[in-house]
Amino acid sequence: MRLRSGLFSILLLFSTFSFGQSTIIHGVSEDYANEKISVDYVFNPITNNTISLDTISIDSSGKFSTELTLEGLTWIQLELGVYKCLLLIMPGHKYEISLPPRRDKTEAEIRSLFFESIAIYIRVKEDVLQNENLTFAKHCDLNSNIFKFDTLLFSINDDQLIARNRKESFPIDSLIESVERNYKNDTSTYFSKYRKYRYGLIQMNSGIRSLKIIYDNYLSVESPELHNPAYLDLFSKMYERFFYYFSRTKDGADLNHAINAEHSLSALRRELKKHNSIPNDTIADLVIMKEVNDSFYRDYYYKEALLILLDSIIVNPSIPAYSLFASDIHDKLTNLMIGTLPPDFELLNQSEKRISLEDLKGKYVFLVFCTPDDYSCLKEYPFLRLLHEKHHDYLEVTSVMVTETLTDMQEFMKRNKYSWLSLFYGNNEELLQSYSVNSFPTCFLIGPDGLLIQSPATLPTEGFEQQLFRIMRSRGDL
Repeated sequence: MRLRSGLFSILLLFSTFSFGQSTIIHGVSEDYANEKISVDYVFNPITNNTISLDTISIDSSGKFSTELTLEGLTWIQLELGVYKCLLLIMPGHKYEISLPPRRDKTEAEIRSLFFESIAIYIRVKEDVLQNENLTFAKHCDLNSNIFKFDTLLFSINDDQLIARNRKESFPIDSLIESVERNYKNDTSTYFSKYRKYRYGLIQMNSGIRSLKIIYDNYLSVESPELHNPAYLDLFSKMYERFFYYFSRTKDGADLNHAINAEHSLSALRRELKKHNSIPNDTIADLVIMKEVNDSFYRDYYYKEALLILLDSIIVNPSIPAYSLFASDIHDKLTNLMIGTLPPDFELLNQSEKRISLEDLKGKYVFLVFCTPDDYSCLKEYPFLRLLHEKHHDYLEVTSVMVTETLTDMQEFMKRNKYSWLSLFYGNNEELLQSYSVNSFPTCFLIGPDGLLIQSPATLPTEGFEQQLFRIMRSRGDL
């Protein structure tokens, strides 16, 4: 999902950068001839929401080149079909990259709610820009070093997890020492920190070190490395479901009260710092944002209380970047709340006319995300037909049909003689993400004023019609 909070948030983000030297990315890939590829940056490590830094236009021969201007080391990603390609770029450097063989998502992968892009490192030749003529001084290989290191360490981690499941001993400390000896001559500060965080993750997965020891030995730094994936992986593993587990200890007994009753950021910070792996407000706030984002729909805490905590971080962040992160999390979590405007769209209907939600105002809208062949969807279609036939004067039954092509949707509707409004989702995966579609069918009820009334809504087979009458009576429309 991409940033939707407007120009102000983007300006706030980039005000943290002092733009300086150029960075050039180029290469040749005939597989992607005439394609456009977005160069994305993960601006929020909690939600993984991205912004596009640039768009690479690949010519008919497969050649491409783009120039970025930024100050510090930056991880970028390129979405290429089934792949999410990762690259660490540095100001003043030029990167000749090799894109992976093209593999577009299949229709099944596009429609799968559980499909995740395959994260891979890009093969790269990295050189330093010496002057404005773009001549080269030396060859660098930070990306290659990270790729080789991760490949080795994740293999060790897999072996360790197998041994742990079998309740066998595993020489994790000696193996880490052995791996680190390979880098005794390495002088890269970034790569040294990267390795340290990865070793911490391996130790965390071993299950034999306390959070306090892991924090002191691996995570204790002057300020959180918010855009270092190794730091963030370790942090996420350490504080996974932290509220749930800590609240069940003696020291964390008052945590739930600080959230649900007090709604107080200062009180929650105080309670979290009772744990010896949370030494300050900076770490406490990062844990709070992670936990609010991860547990919002688990019904452990009042949603209103969690949103108040986010509002407090927005106003009173322990470090400035947290205000933007908390605001983005707040926007994400309230995106589909009852009483708010749902994400708008403009899609083609059966007659190939563009329809937006704005066009449907004035009626109740029963919005259904579905597919033509999912068994659960097939059960609902006869009921959708009845809803449309009986209530079309004041209810617009609208399906967003996830099919491979517009023709597939048109033929499905015609073959079954379905006449309600059907819209082709147009291979728009972000639309499904914006409505948090985690299963088919997923339904929403939108009022005549365009605001959400049920989110998600009851399925037709589970009594939607009766609930619609109850809602309309309560609103004075019946």
